[in-house]
Order: sequence, then C-alpha cells, then structure tokens
Amino acid sequence: MGQEHTSRGLFENNSRRTIYNCHTHTFTVDHVPKYVGKGLMPLGLHKILSVDRCGIEGIVKRLDAITKSPRWVKWLKRLFGSEFVPMLKRYVNLGKYADNKGQLEIFQSLLSYYPRGTKFVVLTMDMEYMEAGPPAVKFAEQLDELAAVKADPYYGKLLHPFIFADPRRANIGDLVKFYIEEKGYTGIKLYPALGYYPFDPRLMEVYEYACKNEIPLMTHCVRGIIYYRGKKKAEWNQHPIIPNLTLPEESNGKFTVNFTHPLNYECLMNPNLLHPYLHKHKKAGTYKGTFPDLSKLKMCLGHWGGEDEWKRYMTDPWLSDDDHVQGIQLPLNANTWKKVSWFSIIAELIEKYPDSLFVDISDTLAYDHIYPLLKVSLVNPTIRRQVLFGTDFFVVAGEDAERSLSIKLRAEVGENAYWDIAQANPERYLSSKIHPNP
Repeated sequence: MGQEHTSRGLFENNSRRTIYNCHTHTFTVDHVPKYVGKGLMPLGLHKILSVDRCGIEGIVKRLDAITKSPRWVKWLKRLFGSEFVPMLKRYVNLGKYADNKGQLEIFQSLLSYYPRGTKFVVLTMDMEYMEAGPPAVKFAEQLDELAAVKADPYYGKLLHPFIFADPRRANIGDLVKFYIEEKGYTGIKLYPALGYYPFDPRLMEVYEYACKNEIPLMTHCVRGIIYYRGKKKAEWNQHPIIPNLTLPEESNGKFTVNFTHPLNYECLMNPNLLHPYLHKHKKAGTYKGTFPDLSKLKMCLGHWGGEDEWKRYMTDPWLSDDDHVQGIQLPLNANTWKKVSWFSIIAELIEKYPDSLFVDISDTLAYDHIYPLLKVSLVNPTIRRQVLFGTDFFVVAGEDAERSLSIKLRAEVGENAYWDIAQANPERYLSSKIHPNP
C-alpha cells in the first residue's frame, strides 16, 4: 500500500526532531449521517443545496463561491450571525477532502503539508447515534480501513489512530481494547456533543482501562456544528451532578454546550463528585461497576474551549481569589457554569490535574487574535507542559491553511515553546504502557 512520503522544502527537519499534529481527521462523506446538515442551513438551503439536487461537487462549488464573496459574507453575517460563514467553510472542507476519497488518500494529502517524518493523531468519528440518519458506511468499516493504513510499513509509523468511544454502542469497552491491543490504535476519542455527558456510567469500563494503561483520550470541548439531532430528554434539563443547576436551553444546537462544558471533566476526574453519582446509578440498577479514581486520566480537552471562549476571557471575570482551585476543587455552581469563560476554567483544571489534563489548540489556532493570550499563557510552566499542537484537519484547516498554521505558531511562540507544544508534550501524551514509543 505504502510509498515513501517525499514532501520536502524549506522546513525539512534536519535536526531529526519530529512534529506531532495531535488533532486531525480522515473520515469521509460516507461516514457522515445523511441528515447531519438539517437545521444548520437556514431558508431551506439544505434543500436547495441537497446531494440529490446538486451532487457533492456541486454543493462544494456553490458553498465555496459563497464563502469567498464579500457581498454574500456580509449578508449572511447580518442575517445569521458571525458563526454562520465559518460553518459553511467547514462544509466546503468536508466536500473537498472527503468526497470520493478513501482515508489513505486524505491522509496522504495531510502528509504533503509537513516535513518528512511528521506524525499525526487521526480521530475517528462514530455518528451513528446522533439521530441524523444512518451513514453510508458503518463505523466498523471506518475503523478497519484506518487500521489497514496503520498496518502499512511506511504510513503506519506516521499514524496514531484514536478509536471513538460512544457509550450507546454495545460492548464499547471490548471494542476499544481490541483496536488498541490488536489493531495498533493509540488512543480514544470522545464527542459528548452527540448526546451524552463524559461521565456517563457506560464509559467507566473504558476509563478504567485507559487509566490502568496510561492511554490518551481526546475529547471535543468547544461549541460546534456537529451535535445530537434527536428529541431532547426531559431529564437533561437538570445537570446530573452539579446541584441546583438547571439547563433550560431550548434548541439542540444551544443545548450542546452543556454536554461539552469543561466543568464536566471536574465531575469526571474528581472522585468526590463522581462516586456519589455512580452510587445513585448502582442503587437504581443502571450501573454494576466499581468506583474508579480517574484523577490521573490522561485527557486532552480538544480546542481549549474554542476561540469564542478565549475572546470572552478578555472581558469576563476569572474565578475570584476565593474560588481558585489551590489543589482542592472548583466551585461547582450556576455562576461558574454560566458566567466564567471556558478558557479560565480549563486553565484552572490544568493547574489542578498537572500531567493528566492536556489541551490542544486546534481550530483556535486559526484565529490571529488568540496568539497574544497563548504566548502569555505559555509563560506558566504548568500550562506550557500540557499544550498540544493540532489543526483539526480537514474540518477546519484546508489546503489554504494547513501548512501556514504550523509555521505561524512556530514564528509566534518561538522555537523553544514550539517544540514543547509540537514534540515534547505530544510524546508524553501519546506514550502508554501498550504503545510506549509514539
């Protein structure tokens, strides 16, 4: 299958250093549910720009033209807000990279933007439980196709696949163990926005296995356009662990922030919060496992909360002096949940769980105004040890951005910080007892 990747250029690594991109994707259109775009396209655009009407190529051309037209961009922002055009760009990237291509072809495209020897975390996606219709290709086939790339003598050395773990999939613990131990998968991917909390009792078996073997996990921790499309459940209006926290958001798109909120990882990693919750489920007969200590879980909060939360930090308050973690716990209340920026909360969580909790800067990295805050944050040695380089290829970064993101990060933060983010930290993050040499 493999042939040697021959990309060379100005930034070829003569020092034998290795860049690790810790957040990329190679899933294809066939892995995406049929109705994932329903509700995202206003004014019936999802019907006008339907696959049956235009074909994937036609949709991509039309959306690409729209996102590059100043007149269209201005009009769409005025009507639907500033986040609508970036969403359209993501559809364009999905169509450009994922239509009529296999995962190997997409991976080869990704390799072409980096110096020889660069390594990549590729995150699989299981979207069969988000109530958006069935994908054309089942999740198991996606996993096996990527496993074949991992088995290739050349490409396998550059690929770190992560298996998606959805608590609604039967025997998910056995599936995770099989693909990590038998198929060469490196880590585990979570995406709570698809309709569950990260502390779901059905995931405890996965977490215990990950803790025992120091396996890395990557979770989606940002507002996004991929989320649960089914009917909301009444019990979701009250947070399962944080007392007196009502979650009244009406639409699915707005409610998704409750699944992805960073305080959910305090609920997961703090045994004093997790164990009473699991005990309730055990009494109800909905949980039969143990009460694990997950404070050492090697978890990366993908996107570090997102660009909008970095912007929010510049105007919203940090936690008060009385509320700072100081090695104890975050204040779990409605005020912290709703009024404190995710950037602040995640920074505090890193301080509380050093060497366990990581962040990556994928997606966020694409916005110029985040760099001053990033550089200042990296002055803190604890935070600097936990930041990972990632781009979210191809969902965010396309052919006009992928190479520039890595180069701009290197220029902005300097050589020492860059190699911490792009090599030293990823090597610690990816190393496990099962795969000790990433």
